[in-house]
Amino acid sequence: MGENEHDIRVQHFSLLKSKYKATKYQNSSPLSFLYLILRRVDFGISITDVEFQYLEANQLFKTIKLIKSGFTLKQKQYNKTEFHQALKDELLALKKKYKVPINFGFYFLHPLLFKLDSENELTHSEIKLLEDYNLRETVAIANQVKEFAKLKIKYHATKNQDFFPDTPLFLIMKKLDLTETLSAEESNWLSNNGFLETLEIYSEQEKQKQREAEAKFAKLKDKYQATKYPDKSVSSPLFSILKKLETETILKKSELNWLEKNQLTETFSIAEKQEQKREFTRLKKKYKVTEFEDSSPDSNLYEILQKVELVERLTEADIDWLKSYNLT
Repeated sequence: MGENEHDIRVQHFSLLKSKYKATKYQNSSPLSFLYLILRRVDFGISITDVEFQYLEANQLFKTIKLIKSGFTLKQKQYNKTEFHQALKDELLALKKKYKVPINFGFYFLHPLLFKLDSENELTHSEIKLLEDYNLRETVAIANQVKEFAKLKIKYHATKNQDFFPDTPLFLIMKKLDLTETLSAEESNWLSNNGFLETLEIYSEQEKQKQREAEAKFAKLKDKYQATKYPDKSVSSPLFSILKKLETETILKKSELNWLEKNQLTETFSIAEKQEQKREFTRLKKKYKVTEFEDSSPDSNLYEILQKVELVERLTEADIDWLKSYNLT
């Protein structure tokens, strides 16, 4: 909006406030939701419940009374054509911005989009209305606008005047909220754009993650009998291996070799036990003995199933053991 156009709209808004008894409303910006409401009224467009609720919330009861009485000013104080076209252009721009199909023409749309664009938040019922008309992309943007505002407060970035979530700041703060590590480019963006408090929060967050990771590494080394390994760095291959053991994830051959090379025999033995346990589970499923609850590879059943898998003859003792557990 150019400077002259802005001044014209400010004057127009002032005229409408005077005409519709809304001069107590202090905001003179043409971006105000009230400006849209009064323009729509002035063009004879029926306003929605959302707009009446806004008028009530701002205690513009005289304005409401005038609107409901069907008040119109007989004398023509300005040329409406220009402003009417501006209203149409504005709606078209809002549709594009908030991903609304061009041919979507329901009565409630303009005030809702304008409110979102000026107030930066919709109520639950207003969101529900958009959902009811399958405006999913619009709802997603509205939710992002709300999320962006909350994140700016949380991460001390309120100096940023943008509310629309198409800025790098929104994506960066979403990563912060998930405690994800920023790229060098993202950190530099915060620094170069003066978001030093946000950067400090991120720095402290990374330090806390480092402390937590180091504590976890120490705990896992103790649990998996690897305390004799001196390296405390979380970048050590051992930390990655121990995290896999903790989640019972299969180790690569190279990782098993690494344990052997570094003489972590107890840890290697634990890894072998886990692999045997996985194999035992597979064999129980294959030979339909899953009702046998013991999953320890030290079980006699594991040894017997291994023999069956290798087509080896079972001993009398093996058969007697199976009979004793009704597994024949």
